[in-house]
Amino acid sequence: LVVVAIVVMSRLKPPEEVVEEAPEKAVLVRAQVVVPRAIDDTVVLPGWVEADVSATLAVEKGGRVTEVTVDRGDAVTKGQGLLRIDGRHWEVLKKQASIELADAERDLSRWEKLKGEGAVSTSDFEAIQHRRNMAAVAAEEAAVHISQCELTSPIDGVVDARYVELGEYVSEAQSVLKVVSLDPLNVVVNVPERDVHAVKVGTVLRLSTTTQPDVTFEGCVSFVAVAGDVQANTFAVELSMENPPETLKPGMIVDVELCRSAREKAVVVPFSAVVPKRGEHIVFVVEDERTVLRVVQIDSIVGQDVVLTSGRSEGDV
Repeated sequence: LVVVAIVVMSRLKPPEEVVEEAPEKAVLVRAQVVVPRAIDDTVVLPGWVEADVSATLAVEKGGRVTEVTVDRGDAVTKGQGLLRIDGRHWEVLKKQASIELADAERDLSRWEKLKGEGAVSTSDFEAIQHRRNMAAVAAEEAAVHISQCELTSPIDGVVDARYVELGEYVSEAQSVLKVVSLDPLNVVVNVPERDVHAVKVGTVLRLSTTTQPDVTFEGCVSFVAVAGDVQANTFAVELSMENPPETLKPGMIVDVELCRSAREKAVVVPFSAVVPKRGEHIVFVVEDERTVLRVVQIDSIVGQDVVLTSGRSEGDV
């Protein structure tokens, strides 16, 4: 009976549970060996396109507009007539001045002969000379008034705005047209204080637009501000573009590539390999077939790469 009880009790005891450890799950990663290499420390800054000259033209004489030879979008050349004011009043004055000048010159010619014969006094002769000179001044002044009735283009460019119509009466110094020069074009960019040392007059920089990111242009630095913007800590830099493409127009936004420095042996890692954590930047480094965290210091970001100053060395994975 005892034996049976022992057998029965042994059958009623539950078997011990066997717990199997789960195998570690492998994670596929891509490793890269750090090899110092040359890299240009380039920053992309926003800029905007401006016309080299944007002239708002005003009339010098008030009056009725008798002729407008251009409209918006028309190309014009320097010296081309654009608009004319009714100048009949000044034309009459010019004719009158011309007649008085002719009379004064005839009298002066006669008095010169008499003076040579000693028949007139010096004071009378000088009075005739003065009359002739004043008549010449009056004729020249009338001609100037007539020329001021015609508005001409001061530059080669394109008419961008027209503010008057044929037959309107305009007052003196009233704006009537706007002409802009499209060659060359200027690009203005605000360069941060820390980078302005890399900009010199004559430096050629590459430009691109968001509408054509694969197409690059070139602009030559023509001006660097000697005083910066205190609020923004930037310096205004102006680039000139000779023979610009027709796709670039004043008012457009462009990306300006500025090479701050060229490094011969820089420790460079992909931007995606740097992880921000609690105010620091870390990367994963392979050690003994495992990954460990390492804090790094970033010097600059160049496109999709990051230049490090500490935390990684040559040969690290």
